[in-house]
Amino acid sequence: MNKTTIKCLCLTLLVVAQQGRAADSFEDVRTAIRKEIDGGLASMAVAVAKDGKIVWEQGFGIANKETGRSADQHTMYALASVSKPITSTGMMLLVDRGKMQLDAPINDFLGDAKLVAIVGDISEVTLRRVADHSAGLSGHTMAFHVDEPYSVPPTDQSIRRYGHVLTPPGTRWKYSNFGYGVLEGAIAHSSGQRFADFMRKEVFLPLAMTRTFAEPYRPADDNVAARYRQDGSLIPDYNFDFVGYGGIYSSAHDLAQFGMFHLKNRVPGGKPLFSARRIDELHAASFDSGWWGTYALGWFRSTSSQGQQLVWHAGSSYGTRTYLGLLPAQNVAIAIVSNSDTESIDAITAALLGKFGYQEQLWSKDRTNLKEPPATFSEQLRGEWSGSVHTYRGSIPLSIKVAADGTVEAKFGLGPQSRLAEARLKDTSVTAEIPGSIDTDDARHRANVLQLKLNLYGERLVGDLETKAPWPRQGREGDFVSHWVELRRSGGSAGAAP
Repeated sequence: MNKTTIKCLCLTLLVVAQQGRAADSFEDVRTAIRKEIDGGLASMAVAVAKDGKIVWEQGFGIANKETGRSADQHTMYALASVSKPITSTGMMLLVDRGKMQLDAPINDFLGDAKLVAIVGDISEVTLRRVADHSAGLSGHTMAFHVDEPYSVPPTDQSIRRYGHVLTPPGTRWKYSNFGYGVLEGAIAHSSGQRFADFMRKEVFLPLAMTRTFAEPYRPADDNVAARYRQDGSLIPDYNFDFVGYGGIYSSAHDLAQFGMFHLKNRVPGGKPLFSARRIDELHAASFDSGWWGTYALGWFRSTSSQGQQLVWHAGSSYGTRTYLGLLPAQNVAIAIVSNSDTESIDAITAALLGKFGYQEQLWSKDRTNLKEPPATFSEQLRGEWSGSVHTYRGSIPLSIKVAADGTVEAKFGLGPQSRLAEARLKDTSVTAEIPGSIDTDDARHRANVLQLKLNLYGERLVGDLETKAPWPRQGREGDFVSHWVELRRSGGSAGAAP
């Protein structure tokens, strides 16, 4: 061998040795993960990057019990809501190219299906507000299992049916899966490509994320994790009506690559998508999200009591728990994926963050033991209100009566008037579970309960009636589909919406 070959070989061996020593420092985390596997967790894969290099990545357990496939760092897992920072990155790429503008109305970037403002000004429903969950859109989840007689609807159909703005844009933070579905539609329309094609060509491949997939179905690949219930039984495969809020698949390795880009490192085998300034825009705290900290554009931000910054997102759906965290000051990215919805991932996340000095929970405050003060409500809610629940199949009459003592009665459709035992009044809002059903194909998708949420605007109560079927009811991923509601005070005049 010549001197150059010997020098290259020595450098390679040095790098391997350094990575080995770094990986050895995670032995206690390995032990903790193996304990979770022994306790029933199907599988987990982890990747940790520091200073632009992956210092540890490994899979544990069985990714697919039916085929016997073991998990490794390249196994693709359903990401659930860790899809959101990936979607917002695709959005920012189009902003950087001048095809979208953060503070322009999002309807400018949609096709024939547009959002409609029931409250507020639709021009204020900007791309930024949709991305930071302050646009006034409802929560939403529609899952489609492969063994059911349902198919994923077109994006425009879902936007037409459920694209209603129900609180004044920019005034309130409400986590909205639906908003990230709308972003998916805006990306597709503005790029002139299918969402999956744009994300693969313009985001995944440039970042060397070859094991990441944004199609509305399970990847046809031997190394994909199946999803399992907590008792270890297989969950029939499913995906969502929008990929952009929870349906992307990726590996621990690819998520670490993605994290390195967001830490402004050179991605091994890849190239930057846009400038560091654009990354700062994505990470800049935009809206108070309560006990989770603040929300940026597809990312949560938390601050430890020592002032340490954490930029992160977690994901959870039936048979899936995932996490992607960035510690900018330490130049560290942590990616964890698993194929069970147990809380196992929380302890592993805390242990890995602790390795780099972040000793607190993912969120900024522990409110688990805090008791809510007794709720008080405005006298303006008292009285009788009547109007309709609006569905894509038509309107259903709804009336409620709020008594001075805070009791609430309701009559929905052809059902009898009844007292709502679980009604909650707070300030100028009403939340209640009401009896009845909604006769649409989407609402019949799962057996559900009806959850009413209303806010007072002048002489109108406006909000939504959600068909709520939380998992693991029926052993399926839950559905949460919202129908807009408007009630007016009986005998009163209409107040102007803000």
